[in-house]
Amino acid sequence: MSKQLFINNATAVPAAAQGTTNPSAVDEARIAAFDADDFASGTLDLTAPFEGKHVQFVQGGEGENDSIISSIINLKDVEGVYEKPYAAPSAQATTVVPATGEGTATVRVVETSAGFKPHKRVTVSVSLDGKSKAQITDAFVEQFEEHYPKFVTATNGASDNLVLTGDIGVSFETSLDDEAEDWDVSSVAPDFGSGTAEHIANLEQVAYGGNYPNRIYLPIKPPSYAEDSTYDLFTIKVKTSTTSNIGGPGQEYQEIILAVQATATGIDLPVFFGFEEPSGA
Repeated sequence: MSKQLFINNATAVPAAAQGTTNPSAVDEARIAAFDADDFASGTLDLTAPFEGKHVQFVQGGEGENDSIISSIINLKDVEGVYEKPYAAPSAQATTVVPATGEGTATVRVVETSAGFKPHKRVTVSVSLDGKSKAQITDAFVEQFEEHYPKFVTATNGASDNLVLTGDIGVSFETSLDDEAEDWDVSSVAPDFGSGTAEHIANLEQVAYGGNYPNRIYLPIKPPSYAEDSTYDLFTIKVKTSTTSNIGGPGQEYQEIILAVQATATGIDLPVFFGFEEPSGA
């Protein structure tokens, strides 16, 4: 599924403006929509029902750079709109319950969030001989702090259990070997959140082809509009004219993603596309 990303680096999407009749006149990193059959009428109110048949979205470009413009969207081809407010990410936390004894205990963590090999990994072994549970945990913490690469932080938690906390945006697997093989282990999964600065930067890279189709002929890195901020996301799912036998099943739909700095105002896509009645109607 192809994607296009439009970024509005303000919490308010600009109001309708009759004087803005050309995509090039849209301010940098601001989102606007035009009736594709009547640009002369100016930009549209994204909180009111659209009465036309075809719409185009625009994001103003930086300096001399062109505005980013969507394909012409036929309203009858819009199959759904989805709104996702900013959600803060949370880290994965894994708890290992050490037990006293003799011999060597080994804890291994492997990063799984990168999506490609080789995966980052850290292996730590501790001698249990003569150590209390707290001392065993402290020994693991000390060694984890000394090992690289760094993608988890080890601490001595409640009841002297070993707590491994991943960096934000990291997921990892934990395995136990040697005398630790039967130790209890439990995890709280990470939440990667939505609308974080990293998320928007990644979306911008994914949408690079859709936003800049001339990249093959002009291999110049385009400007990035993703700021160190948080964003609410508004997604429009549009059926394309590409058939599965030509472009494959993944090309039957396009996603137009509007990222507006949180907390967004001036935009209500369900109302704009006629999926909901405006309040008070």
